[in-house]
Amino acid sequence: MKFNKAYSLIVSLLFSSFLFLSPKSTFAQPIALNPFAGSYLQPSAGFSVGTLFNHQDFMLDFGIGYEELGYDFSITFNGAFRPFYNRGRIEIDDHLYYQVRHKAIQFSIDLEKRFYFLQFLNYNKLGVYLGLKSAYAWDNYRGFTLKQNTGFAFQPNAGISWQFSKVSRLSVGYIYRSKSAFENPHMANIKLSLYLNTEDKN
Repeated sequence: MKFNKAYSLIVSLLFSSFLFLSPKSTFAQPIALNPFAGSYLQPSAGFSVGTLFNHQDFMLDFGIGYEELGYDFSITFNGAFRPFYNRGRIEIDDHLYYQVRHKAIQFSIDLEKRFYFLQFLNYNKLGVYLGLKSAYAWDNYRGFTLKQNTGFAFQPNAGISWQFSKVSRLSVGYIYRSKSAFENPHMANIKLSLYLNTEDKN
């Protein structure tokens, strides 16, 4: 099944990247951090690749934008899409449904704020994140000219954030994806972020 194959491939690639980038001595003696403490500006460009998925749907999500490493927030432009046609049904009239194949496309501006409460080495930090996607999404149907679930929506998300090297961060969490063709809008979110022009400021 295409859904299972694509999901397994992407998760495997993200996990392999995590193992490659993560230092072996990450779990040193932890130091408690104040998640609300101030810092100083450490601007960087960033790139991210991730997945949005549940038992009905699967999407790839790519982003690029501004990463503020001193105050732990980011503003990125993201594009997400389903890399294959998925089966579903749409209601044409009362009690009249068509079985269809469709793809989803979404563009968004993503805001994310991270709160780190543990530090393992000079740059390995563990905490939580809160985020919001301001998204415009639509679904394309094979063999139909109509478009459904089209429009602007806010998609809140939250989860665990682990900055496990000077140039990378792993996020695992939950996102409420409205404007979805499926009945279940609750999705898991796995994302690997890379910083493109960091300096050793820590």
